Amino acid sequence: MTIYNTLYHNLVESRKSLKEQWRPIGSGLDRHHIIPRHAGGTEEEDNFSYLTHREHIAAHWLLWKIHGRDGDKSAWMLMRGMTYWPTWVGMKHTEESKRKIGEANRGKKRTEEHRRKMSESQKGKKHTEESKRKISEARKGMKPISEETKRKIGDANRNPSAETRRKMSESRKGKKHSEETRRKMSEVHKNPSEETRRKISEAGRGRPCSEETRRKISEGKRNPSAETRRNISEGHKNRKYKKRAVKPV
Repeated sequence: MTIYNTLYHNLVESRKSLKEQWRPIGSGLDRHHIIPRHAGGTEEEDNFSYLTHREHIAAHWLLWKIHGRDGDKSAWMLMRGMTYWPTWVGMKHTEESKRKIGEANRGKKRTEEHRRKMSESQKGKKHTEESKRKISEARKGMKPISEETKRKIGDANRNPSAETRRKMSESRKGKKHSEETRRKMSEVHKNPSEETRRKISEAGRGRPCSEETRRKISEGKRNPSAETRRNISEGHKNRKYKKRAVKPV
């Protein structure tokens, strides 16, 4: 047994007697799982100890030092920036509670600042296999998207508003593609499949171009860049032409 084990054992065992003083709010004590839930700990009374917030932080630091688990490290790092441990952290919502939260959030408009923070918080986030499984199970049994909804989504994607185009443009600014991605994009543009050509053609039908777009297209055709000329030349080299039958004279 290491010194960390001894310190942790003495701390949690000596604070079990403070149960009567503990209240969810206002008692100055946090209820701590001696064996954390992520390590298989239960909600039985024998698995609880009642610590001050500073002791609670120290307890998770000791657990991390003893076992080296990511869950203990995350709890310790999260709690360092809090003045107390919220009673709702780790609680599981009942079906009734979930329903009420869903109804309260339905139709709720979020500010641009809120959306930006939500977007930034999700960047680079990878789902674990367990998380993917839960998402998959949650989607099972959901009502299929109606044809009307599919049509609206398609129309929105084919003809995005000026505001949507602006946001899409801003989100791409400063984004750098890897060499592998650039190579794949270049190959797709040089030799698009028949299916891709058909979809591009259908998507462009009836789509109005702004005066600015027309002007840029016209200038691009009059003065193509060296890269564009090279791509056109390579495209012609790789293109297969059908042999035209010569009519006898």
